[in-house]
Amino acid sequence: MRSHTYRLCSLLFAPAMFAPAMFALAMFALLPLRPAAAGQPPPRSVSAGALIEAARAALSGGAPRDAAVLLEGVEPGAADPDTLDFLHGQIALARQDWRTAQRRFRAMLARDPGLTRVRLDLALAHYRAGEFERAERHFRLALSAPGLPGDVRANALSMLHLIGREKAEGWTFGVALALAPDSNINNATDAQKLGLFTLSQDARRTSGVGLVADMHAGYTAAVRPGLQFRVNGGLRTRSYRESRFNERIAGLNAGPRFLFGRSVLHPEVHVRQRWIGGDVYSRSAGLRVSGSRTLSPVWRLRWSLGRAWTDYEGYLGRGHTDTAGFGIAHALGGVTVLRANAGWRRETLDKDYWSWREFSLGLSAESELPRGFVAGAGLRVDRRDYGAPRPLFGPQARRDTTYALWTTLSNRNIDIGGFTPQLTLRHERRDSNITLHDYRRNVIELGVVRSF
Repeated sequence: MRSHTYRLCSLLFAPAMFAPAMFALAMFALLPLRPAAAGQPPPRSVSAGALIEAARAALSGGAPRDAAVLLEGVEPGAADPDTLDFLHGQIALARQDWRTAQRRFRAMLARDPGLTRVRLDLALAHYRAGEFERAERHFRLALSAPGLPGDVRANALSMLHLIGREKAEGWTFGVALALAPDSNINNATDAQKLGLFTLSQDARRTSGVGLVADMHAGYTAAVRPGLQFRVNGGLRTRSYRESRFNERIAGLNAGPRFLFGRSVLHPEVHVRQRWIGGDVYSRSAGLRVSGSRTLSPVWRLRWSLGRAWTDYEGYLGRGHTDTAGFGIAHALGGVTVLRANAGWRRETLDKDYWSWREFSLGLSAESELPRGFVAGAGLRVDRRDYGAPRPLFGPQARRDTTYALWTTLSNRNIDIGGFTPQLTLRHERRDSNITLHDYRRNVIELGVVRSF
């Protein structure tokens, strides 16, 4: 099945086959490369154009090794870099050197992110390397480009169908490390007094520089056609000089994954534990079902429903949290992905004044820029209403509105031992009808990320 898919992709994405006459003409252009006989004038140098045409003919004639040798004769700066990168990328594809092909095609997209044909070739290189998430992303971006020929569109859609059935089989890993100066590591107010009470230093805003680490791993096994089983685990830590502000969150989830044409259904069980300052803050376990549906080549829908039972080790007690989420993504113009998300959560605890319900709305965009840069930005608004007034805080139940703004910048062309640098700027603000819960926070995260 896989070999048949590769042959199909090669026929549709590889350059058109040159006629034998073209190949012969290109070889004739190289005849001056042979040593001159005694007494004859030295041969004239072969132009870069002739070498490139000969390499194209050799590649289309099924001789990628000869094409590579011919391109070695092109002097640096003598030819358009896009032409050379494209030919080297095609040669790498023919020789099943997926990493070289990816590097060459990424170099072209760094100069011009709008090269749809090159993005399709990069998607193919990721697919053949088994990197289905990256392949899917580039196929969807290419499908959003205007003026895509019908046969190419049909082939890209067939590749997306194959990716949906093969995606993420085997192991996946991800690591992110960042240094994070933070103006408010405890999400606390700047106020010094609350009514007649003076707040202690621990209850007020504290700044610091943290080290953030985010690691996750997963394994997906194919049970039978249309059915997979997936297990994922993750650990996120945030460490500061003052250990009482340290935070760790560990989670594990597992369940089957059903594939129905354009739709995916994924029920799972999950467990989670959170530590603050080295002590266990909460433990939870629950059930969740999530799904996605491809509405069109450029529109994709995601949703989720779940319930988790939580035991807070401190004074909050025990309870459960119900969640529902909805998201939609749209690829635009061949280089940009727009996303919108809405969510609802309700936590029910032993005390009504600790219980709450929350509505969320988020918008974000990510776009590929020249020179390998990828920029993103987003906005999220959360509105949380508590179930009853809390003693000593007045007759009104607590109401919070939290705003979060962020922007990210990374460069896919910079490789530091397999890691890509990333800069994230984030601003948060909570407005509450109880002053104690107001806060402002600015965070800078400068780090590296890697998925493999």
